[in-house]
Amino acid sequence: MSIRVIALVLAATLLLVSRATATHEKFIVGAMRNVDPSAELVMSISGKCVPTHDRERLDCDFTAFRLRKTLDEESGRKQKKEFDDLVQEMKRDPSKRIEEFKKSFCDKKMPEPDPLSMKYQTSYRTMMTSMTAFCQRQTSDSLLNFFRIMMESDAKTCHIRVIDWKSTFLRKGDRWVATEGPSKLCGAVRIFTLIPHDVNKMKESLGPGLWTFQGKVVVTDEAADPVCADPKTMPLIANLVDGAMSVSWNAPRKTVECSEFEFFSALERDLLFK
Repeated sequence: MSIRVIALVLAATLLLVSRATATHEKFIVGAMRNVDPSAELVMSISGKCVPTHDRERLDCDFTAFRLRKTLDEESGRKQKKEFDDLVQEMKRDPSKRIEEFKKSFCDKKMPEPDPLSMKYQTSYRTMMTSMTAFCQRQTSDSLLNFFRIMMESDAKTCHIRVIDWKSTFLRKGDRWVATEGPSKLCGAVRIFTLIPHDVNKMKESLGPGLWTFQGKVVVTDEAADPVCADPKTMPLIANLVDGAMSVSWNAPRKTVECSEFEFFSALERDLLFK
């Protein structure tokens, strides 16, 4: 066998070995769900990690799937109260609201309804139908019916958001921890903890497979902006975690009633952390 042939065989062998090793040394992080079944947010996180040979470091890619109803309980109660107040107002003096709505939606040339939404989105189709009904017959009942349909649509709609990001974890005993930040806004620091169900499986080439993922956000500069001291803005600051959260491979399943969905996506990392 010639030297050139031997060299080609060795090169091909090394390439196959390197590819096998790269695939061999990749841990799968199986789907993890919210630990708290009462949480209004439904979340699932999964991904993959490339470990160092000594398992002291994990370079991970994650995808988070988040589903949340458009209206939480507090917003739902507030919207219902506003509708009840409108009903009472219409009983006292319906002409004012009817005239306002007529000028806004009936007297102006409105854009044509979106044909795709009319075909596939039930709430949009119902809303447009009720608006047309009001313009054709401007009564208290037709106006209240329009507002009722909008309220019911919000109650049945869920927002879905998908987020991809990368994190590097360093070993701390039986778990791996990643610290990111501080961000430009509020000096927010994100702390992620990845805990294998069976730490002994870290020695295996495919890894544990079953994990628990914990995350929290610490705001280090509340004075930077008024929103930094408001806990309701935490989802914006944190992007992934709402202050603190935990998802795990064995968390209970949860049922959420949604008849329509609105989809959102995010870039690889929260822009606030760049």
